[in-house]
Amino acid sequence: MASALEGAGYLEKYLWPAVSASENPSAVHALAIAAMLNEKCAQHTSSPWEICADEAKFASFFSALLDAAKALFTPGVAITAAHGVVVRTLINCVQSLEVAPVRHAVAPLFSLPLWTALGAGRRAHTLNQYPNLKRHYARMLAKQPKILEEHDATFMPTLLTRFLSVVGTEGSNVLELELTINVLELLCDALSQLPTRRFLVVLLKDLQFGPMLRLSPRVASLPPASQHRVALLVERYLTLENFEVDDQSGLPLGPAQIKARKLERVALLQRVAYKELKLDPNAAAAALTQDDADAGLEPAIDALVFSSAEGLSDRAALKRLAASLGPGIVTMLLRKVHVLPAEVDDESAWHAPLRRALADDADDAFLTEVMLYHCCKRATLLERISATPVFPTEGMLYSPFQIPDPLHSLAVPGEKKRRRGGAFAGTRTKSMNLPKLGLAYLSVHDYLMRSYALYQLESAYGIREDVTEVARRMQALVDHAGGVSFQGWARMAVTLKRGALKIHDVKPPRLGEAVPAEVRATISVDLRNVDARARSEWDQLREHDVLLVLTLTQPTGDGPAPAPDENGEESEEASTAKVLRALGVAAVRGCTIKAVEDESGNAMNDPGANMANQKGKANPNGPAEPYRPKGMKRTYKVQLDPAQFLLDQETQPSPDPYIECNVLMRRDPKQNNFKAVLETIRDLMISNSQAVHAARRAAADEEEEGGGGPSADANPYGVLPTWLHDAFLGYGDPAAAHFSRLAADAPAAALNFTDTFEDAAHLREAFPDYKVEVSGDLKAPFFRVTFPPSDPLLGPDARPKGKGKKKPVIAAEGFTPEVRSPFPAPPQRRKKAVRFTPTQVGAIRAGMHKGLTLIQGPPGTGKTDVTVQLVLNLYHTFPGERILLVTHSNAALNDLFAKLATCDIDGRHMLRLGSGSRDLQSVLANADVGLEGGYDFSKWGRVNSILAKRQDYLGKVSALADSLGLDGEGVSATCETALYFKLYHVTSRIERYEAAVAAGGD
Repeated sequence: MASALEGAGYLEKYLWPAVSASENPSAVHALAIAAMLNEKCAQHTSSPWEICADEAKFASFFSALLDAAKALFTPGVAITAAHGVVVRTLINCVQSLEVAPVRHAVAPLFSLPLWTALGAGRRAHTLNQYPNLKRHYARMLAKQPKILEEHDATFMPTLLTRFLSVVGTEGSNVLELELTINVLELLCDALSQLPTRRFLVVLLKDLQFGPMLRLSPRVASLPPASQHRVALLVERYLTLENFEVDDQSGLPLGPAQIKARKLERVALLQRVAYKELKLDPNAAAAALTQDDADAGLEPAIDALVFSSAEGLSDRAALKRLAASLGPGIVTMLLRKVHVLPAEVDDESAWHAPLRRALADDADDAFLTEVMLYHCCKRATLLERISATPVFPTEGMLYSPFQIPDPLHSLAVPGEKKRRRGGAFAGTRTKSMNLPKLGLAYLSVHDYLMRSYALYQLESAYGIREDVTEVARRMQALVDHAGGVSFQGWARMAVTLKRGALKIHDVKPPRLGEAVPAEVRATISVDLRNVDARARSEWDQLREHDVLLVLTLTQPTGDGPAPAPDENGEESEEASTAKVLRALGVAAVRGCTIKAVEDESGNAMNDPGANMANQKGKANPNGPAEPYRPKGMKRTYKVQLDPAQFLLDQETQPSPDPYIECNVLMRRDPKQNNFKAVLETIRDLMISNSQAVHAARRAAADEEEEGGGGPSADANPYGVLPTWLHDAFLGYGDPAAAHFSRLAADAPAAALNFTDTFEDAAHLREAFPDYKVEVSGDLKAPFFRVTFPPSDPLLGPDARPKGKGKKKPVIAAEGFTPEVRSPFPAPPQRRKKAVRFTPTQVGAIRAGMHKGLTLIQGPPGTGKTDVTVQLVLNLYHTFPGERILLVTHSNAALNDLFAKLATCDIDGRHMLRLGSGSRDLQSVLANADVGLEGGYDFSKWGRVNSILAKRQDYLGKVSALADSLGLDGEGVSATCETALYFKLYHVTSRIERYEAAVAAGGD
C-alpha cells in the first residue's frame, strides 16, 4: 500500500501541501507524512528530503510528530504500528543530519537538556568534570524555566523508559519485537555520531541500559532466529556505548587511556569502600542487611579495599567478590560512586524501569551485572579484531544470519520458501544488521572498524559463491569404505590425499597476545591429472596468494531437516548445518602461500630461481624468462590463520579440517586480494592506536614538565593529519582542508616547479596576481618558486584581486637540475604538448601544498597533463616521500605511466601494482616513450631488472679478475665475494700505485 501511494505522489501532492508553518498538523496527518518519508528512504530515492526544504514547515511537522509520539510512548499505551513509524522516522532523520532542516529539528533532542533526566548525583558529578558545560547548564535553566516540559528534555527519556519497560518483560509480540529492533538501531545510529552522542551516552549509562539489555527477559524469550538478530544489535550497542573516544572532546583514546579510565573507576570504588566501611563503622552497619551481618563480611571487605585495582578489574574475580559482599553493601557502594541513583531520585519517572529491575532482582544477578559492567575491563576493538580470523569458515559462509543471501533458498535443492507470520514474514532468512558507512564517524578507528566488518562480509559473499560452485562440480561421493571420492572436476580445484596438509611450526604468541605468532604448513598436490591450461594457472601462483582448503563430503540433498522449535524458526547452528549437509561442505579454511616448490624442491616463481635458470643472459630492462618447473608434483609452503588455528585447537571440530581436507581451491586473482585489504585495514588500526598513545604520552610528559602544551609533532588524532580530521569524520567544513586555508599563514617555502614553465615569460604569465622577480639562469629549463609568507591572496580573509591593488611578490629562480641517477647518461628533457594556463598552474600549485585538491573539467582540458606535471614536481620537491597514484581503471593508470615514463623520473622509482601491469608494456610501446628493451614496471619486473643488473656487474667483476690472473668465477659468485675482491685486489693495487707515485717512482 505504501509503495503504491509513493508511486502516486501521495506525499508531494496531498500530504505536504496541507502542512502549515504557523500551525502544527494533526497527529494522524504527521504520522501519515512520517510513513511516506520512511517509504521514500526505504526505496533509496535520490533525495527523499527535497520536499522538506522549507525549514519552517518541516519544524511544524516534526513538532506535531513528537506530540503524537509522546502520547504513544506514555506508559500503559499498547504498542502499535504507529510506534514503529515514529522510531523509523527518527532513524532516517539521524542518518540525514547533513540536511539543514532535519538537523535543526532533530539535533535538540540529543542536546544538553537531556541531562535534566539524570539522577542528581550523576548529573552533579558529570557537570563538575566539565566546568564549561556546568555554566551552560545553569544558564539554560535560568533562561528556559519550562525546559523540563519541552520535547528537548522529555522526548528521548520517555522513549527510552517505554523501551526499557518492553525489554524488561518476557514475550514475543511481533510489534514489540519490531519496536525493540528499531529502537536499538536508532540508538546505534545516534551513538555513532559525535553530535548526537555527547549527551545521550551519559543518560544511557545512568539508566543502566547496558546491564538491562544483557539480562533482558525479552531477548532471552525470543525464538532463536529473532534472538540472534536482536543479540547482534545489542552487541553493537554495547560496543558503541563503550567506544574508545572521549565523548565531549571527540579525541580518540589509546589502549593506555582506556585502561587508566577503567582502573580509576575501580580505585574510586575502593576508596569509597575504605571510607564508608573501614573508617566509619556506623555507616557500614547501616548498609548491612541482617543476612550480611550474620555472614561476617570482614574478609570480603578487606579483599575489596586492599586488592590491586588490576586484579579487581577481572570479571570472574569481581563477580565472586560481589557475591561475598551481598546486595546491601554493593548497592551502597554503587550509589556512592554515582553508578546507581541515590534514594532521593527514586521518585524520578525516568528511573522506574531501573527501580523495577532492582526490586525483581531476587538472585542479585542484575545488581552484580551493574557492578561488573561499570568496573570490569573489556577487550579493546583492536584486540577483538586481532583475535578474529581473517579467513571465513564454513560457519560464517553459510550462516543465514551473518551474510545477506538472496540466493540462500536456492542452495538447498528442492526446498520451498516457508512464509510465516511475524516480523519477518515472507522472508526465508534473517540477515544481520550491518554496520553503516555514513557521512560522520566517531574517529578514524570507527571508520576503519566499520570498513573492516563490511569488507570482510563482502569478500565472504564472493568466496561462498566460489566454494559452492566447486562443491557442485566436484561431485563428492562416499564409497563403501567410508572414504570420499570425486566423480567430477573443477578448474579452480585439485584433490588432496589424506594428510597432504602437514603443520610444521607453530610459533608461540607474542608478548601480551594469546594468538600464535605464526602457523606454518605445507600442502602437497599432484597435478598430473590436471589439463595443461589449468596446470599453468596453478604454476603461476606466487607468494601472498590465497588458497582455500576444503573438506567435502557427499551432499545429502534435502536431507533430514532439524526439528523446528515451537515458533517454527531454526537456530543459526541448525540452519547452517542443514545447508552444509545439502551442499556437501564439511569445512573451509584459508591459507597464504609463502613459497612454491616443484618436484625437485626448486623454488618456483622466484626471481632468484629465474636468474639461475637464465645463467646471466637476462635482459636488464625486460622481464625474466619464467622458470620451467620439474615434474608434476607441487609443494605449497603456506601460512595458516593463527586465530582460526587457535579456535580449532580449542573446539576440536569434526571432521578435522587439517587432516581430513580433500580439496585445494584457488580463486580468480582479481577477486582474491581480500586478505591483503583486511590486513592493511588492521595494520592501519594498529598504527593509529600507537600514534594516539604516543601523542597522549607526549602531552602528559609535557604537562609534567610544566610546558605550554604538547609539541606540534604530537597529533592527538593518530595517523590522520590534524587539518584533515574534522572534514574526514564529517564534522568540519571541507573547504577548511583546501590549500588556500592551510597555506595562508604558512612560512615562505621554495617549491620546485621543474619544467612547468617554458620560460620566464610563461612564468610571469602564469601568476597574473603576483609580481614575479626572476633570478638565476633565465634560460634554465627548471624553476624554483618561493611564495610570500602569510599570503594575502589566500585564506578565508583574502583581500580581493584586481587593478590598483599592490601585488604580493614571489621569487623565482632558474636552475639546471642535478642528475639523480647513478648512471652517467643525463636525463633527456621531454617535449610537453601543452602550455599550462594560469588556471592549470594554480591547480598544480594547490596540489604541491598539503591539503585536498580537486581538479575538475570536461574531456580535453588537460587534467591528465596537469596530474603528470604535479607528480613530477612532487617527486623533485619532496624526494624522500612516496607518491601513490590511484585511478578508477587500469587504462587510466597505464596512460599516466606512459606519460610519466617520459619525465625526469628514475625508472627504478616507478612501480606499477595490480593486474593492469600486464597491459602496460603495449601501452608504452604504442606511446613510443623511447625505453629500449621494454621496461617492466611490475613488482616482479623491478626485482628481475635489479637482479639482471647484478648479474651484469658480476660478469664485469669476473672479467676484471681474469685480467688480473685470478679466479674470475670464484670472486664473482656473490656480491659479498666481489666486495672482498675489490678490497684485497683492486683497492690494494690502487693504494700501492698512489704510494709509488707519491714517492716519485715510475
